[in-house]
Amino acid sequence: MVCSTLAESFFYRPGSYFKAFASRLSRKLGNVCAGSGGLTGCGKTQIALEFAYRFRDEYQEIIWLRADSYKNLIQDILSVLEKIYHKKLSAQDLPQAIELAERWLNQEQKRLLVLDGVKDLSLFKLFHPDAYTGHILMTCNTRVTDRACSFIHLVSVEDMDFEEGALMLLRYIESGGASQCSLKDFSTEQIAQAKLIVQEHWGLPLGIAQAGAYIKETACSLREYLLCYQQHRHDLLHFHGQAMADPAPSVATAILRQAAVIERENPLAITFIRLCATLTHYALPEELVINTIPLLDPTVQTTKHSLLAFHAMLKSLIFVYFLRRDLKTRALYLHPLVLDVLRAQMSVQQCHHYTELAARLVQHLPLLDRSGRYKGAAVKI
Repeated sequence: MVCSTLAESFFYRPGSYFKAFASRLSRKLGNVCAGSGGLTGCGKTQIALEFAYRFRDEYQEIIWLRADSYKNLIQDILSVLEKIYHKKLSAQDLPQAIELAERWLNQEQKRLLVLDGVKDLSLFKLFHPDAYTGHILMTCNTRVTDRACSFIHLVSVEDMDFEEGALMLLRYIESGGASQCSLKDFSTEQIAQAKLIVQEHWGLPLGIAQAGAYIKETACSLREYLLCYQQHRHDLLHFHGQAMADPAPSVATAILRQAAVIERENPLAITFIRLCATLTHYALPEELVINTIPLLDPTVQTTKHSLLAFHAMLKSLIFVYFLRRDLKTRALYLHPLVLDVLRAQMSVQQCHHYTELAARLVQHLPLLDRSGRYKGAAVKI
């Protein structure tokens, strides 16, 4: 679709993201690409939207294409070409459409092409012809590891800190996000309660937006929502309010979709996540995880094979931002919301199974705090 009008985003993010994109895209036109990546729901699309809005005067055209699936991408391309060439096109006209798209992209213009939700980088390559003279901004839920796409400057989008998240939540409740108010416009009590809600959602923007939609639609107080979330976390993580954008899934749905893909490709990775969810444990020493793999997967019998399985598991989980590896502390940090969602999704039989596995590990499991330091306390099952 052609973005001729863009509205202010209610996502309050640091200017560093926009500076990073602008720095990369300030180079001369031609084969210049920047991208944002992070856990599903971390606000990549909103950052791209706000960047396009802030820098709209720098471009003659801003084109926004949904790239989360081949079908959506083709549909948006045909829609753009119809507007440019005033010619009705269908999926049967795809060869002609690709030729028209290449001709249009190769025109010398200051153009920003936004590819939102890229999952398959082979689709992205179709829109990066050598003669393209504009800029490309992409968002993706996975890390760029394809060497053919090494020219992409990827900016990782982090979870919000308490103040950013509280301001976003309060703005959302105040006016659906359109307000430009600051934290100074709210009471100390409101800010404190909002920060607690942000903490419960671990700073994930989609979770904060979900909380704002629930509060707005039920007219409950911040304190009331907090109590309800602590008692009914599973239900509220699945909540999708009318105030939320239609394409945006709930936090639980978004995470479970990613988990389903991982489980098909690497079952051991999801087994490991479920075990950690049973332990309610967010950080683990690498050595322990490697030694645990034969217990999780009986087909892995030697230390050599454990290391290979460990690396394959890391690749799957790091690729979708479920896990962060700290080489200094030799610890693995799992995103707490991922554990919350998968824990709530487990059946009674799965809970029993992973509790038994956890019981076999608990005697050897030192606790790590979030800085990676050992606490040496026992884990309660």
